[in-house]
Amino acid sequence: MLSLSKCLLASTMAIAFGLPALQAETVYFLAGGATLESAPRSQAYVVPVSDPAMIAQARQILADRPNRYASTNWRLRVRIAAGADGLNKNFFSPDRTVWNWHATEFIRFVFVDYGASGPGGPGTGDPTAPPDLPERSYSASPRDISENAAGFIAQYGDVIELWGYSL
Repeated sequence: MLSLSKCLLASTMAIAFGLPALQAETVYFLAGGATLESAPRSQAYVVPVSDPAMIAQARQILADRPNRYASTNWRLRVRIAAGADGLNKNFFSPDRTVWNWHATEFIRFVFVDYGASGPGGPGTGDPTAPPDLPERSYSASPRDISENAAGFIAQYGDVIELWGYSL
């Protein structure tokens, strides 16, 4: 993997000499359930991240977890499209279910305080729906989306932020 300074130098040289510029690095992260033990029940999906600042933030979020089994309070907001891409699988399932939808763009991390009040009442940790997204775009699961990906997108839009799914 090239360091950022080497990438910048290579891109500058490419522009100066009319060479093709290097493509940005894409890192694939797995979004799953709250813990590795619960992930097979909650399913998982793959999120491509290409923005260097977002890649760094994702790596920091993972590094800040108290242990490898702990979840984070960071949900992932992603844009999706219907159709399998060969990468978006439930890597925790024994048969590695291939979803018939895939993430096309990572938009941002969203911090959620699960200790705050939500639909279930004070202290339940239940999150409220993101104010700018339909409820189904956060309350669905990868399997729910896969039942009819094109229909899901037509009805609820192509942006999801699935509740309970973290890096």
